[in-house]
Amino acid sequence: DTQSDKFKVQGLGIIAVEDAMTKVLQSLGTDLRSALDEHWKGHTAVPGGVLNNRTALQEETAKVLMAELSLGVIAGALKETDAARVVELMKTDTPAFFRMKTGSADPAAKSLSASFIVDRSFHSVAEIKPDNTLGGWILYTPDNGFEYFSSSAQMHQAICTRFSLPSNEVTYPVLSKSVVAHYVDVHLQEQRTAIIAQAGTQAERRQDWLVNLEKIQQLAALGDTAQQRYELLKAAIKRNEWPEWLKKAGGDVQRRYLEL
Repeated sequence: DTQSDKFKVQGLGIIAVEDAMTKVLQSLGTDLRSALDEHWKGHTAVPGGVLNNRTALQEETAKVLMAELSLGVIAGALKETDAARVVELMKTDTPAFFRMKTGSADPAAKSLSASFIVDRSFHSVAEIKPDNTLGGWILYTPDNGFEYFSSSAQMHQAICTRFSLPSNEVTYPVLSKSVVAHYVDVHLQEQRTAIIAQAGTQAERRQDWLVNLEKIQQLAALGDTAQQRYELLKAAIKRNEWPEWLKKAGGDVQRRYLEL
């Protein structure tokens, strides 16, 4: 019986306890965000020494992107020469990578913030114009991976159609940092925002509240996206092994084939 008098603390009333708990809960989001910031400033042990945690995440992310690039070639999403060009440009400081900027508040469109574009022919411009500039443009989005477009106009039209955006709603400024740093920084900023939002739901706290908090701290969204892309590429690679008659068959026939 925790309400027994023997459990009472002299001088500590229920009001004081409630006030203390309220203050802790009110500062929980800020405290968690500060802890995350300190973590990413910290270091981790690696073979041969130590490495900044953010840098370590960037290195692992680069490996995932390179693996996805290789699988994209096998799946037929990219030519081998295009993939080799992306790798070549990533190893230099050449400003051949661009980000996507949109004012849309739509969640689907917001996912474009982690996307990037590779200027295969390196036109040396500060911003991609959605005209008919040729030379090859390689788009990367978390949902669709690497895709090749022959012109900037073709790419721009595909982006606007896919995310239901007006033509003047999207711009493509050059990246001022490495493409991997950009990709990681976007996800870390999303982590900071998500941790504040999750901590602010104490009044609606459910059984899975702590589970969701742990997922945010562990950057589960980043891993889930990579796994999703892997599964899609694996399916595309299997389709490449299909006989020609099956490749040309309708969707119903292909689904039936997979079921069998």
